[in-house]
Amino acid sequence: MKLKFSILSVLAAGVLFSSCEPRDNKITRADNRVGANNAPGAQINGERDNYKYIAMIADRQVEAIELFRAVTDAQFAQAKNIVVEEGPEVTAGVKTKKVSTKVVLKDSKENESTRDLALSVTVKLDENGQVKKIEASEIKEKLSFEKAVKVDAKTAAKMDLSLKNKSKRILIEKAEDGSWNAAVELQEQINVKTGKTLMLNAVKFNFAAIDGNQDVFKISNVKMNHERYGVDASDFEMVSDANTTMTVELRTADKCVSVSGVLDLDSTIRKKDNSGPVYERTLTYDKSNVTVKSGKDTYTLTALECESRPSVDLRKIF
Repeated sequence: MKLKFSILSVLAAGVLFSSCEPRDNKITRADNRVGANNAPGAQINGERDNYKYIAMIADRQVEAIELFRAVTDAQFAQAKNIVVEEGPEVTAGVKTKKVSTKVVLKDSKENESTRDLALSVTVKLDENGQVKKIEASEIKEKLSFEKAVKVDAKTAAKMDLSLKNKSKRILIEKAEDGSWNAAVELQEQINVKTGKTLMLNAVKFNFAAIDGNQDVFKISNVKMNHERYGVDASDFEMVSDANTTMTVELRTADKCVSVSGVLDLDSTIRKKDNSGPVYERTLTYDKSNVTVKSGKDTYTLTALECESRPSVDLRKIF
């Protein structure tokens, strides 16, 4: 099962950014996420660092499907500790809701993930009273907050990072064939030991329940964009075929999300004639890992244990 990502320039946080050439930096720099008393930490490879961000951004697809499930399935929302509060009906067929969740997950090694989220949601219904559009945005008085803490197995020292959603928009709209088109656009500030980094992330994709099973979804037509500025700056554009699929499972009875599939990534310098060198990447997902392969290099990111695995796993950035 193959999936090819397209990472394109899109409208993020209300600002249109032009396309950027890929920059898989061949340099190393101090890892500003580690080091005692603000001392420089280990050296990291810029190219490998970018792979971590790509893997983390892919989790935003799960976040959008999770919102969809929470709005359309009260049992799912309750099982996942997602609070859905009904608001006033704006007009006929247009309802408002507040969707929020606050969870702290910890594994046996004292690694910890915190997620504090509150969204203002508008739900539009069709003439039959069925959902046809879900639009969610940040509640400005309560910006989303996510934090990850990783414990070093050798020294027991703790490394941590936090992410604030400066703005967030999730749009889910029913397509003519009954599937759903989703877009997640975020302006995020990530705080690390030596300073702050601003990230503009956007993901677009199509999803559909497999054989009518609302626990298992096929994802296709993925397009992603990532730019970041500050102490950890980078940007890249990746373009690929959008005709393959992967599977995401959000089962009500399960404690975590399961993602499986092979993501083939092609990045290229965007010249007017679309020529230029191509960089091939492959991300292979199973229930416990995501493995990134680039040429002869292979890098594996291990997922948290199921009971302590969040929807969006910031630990991938460590």
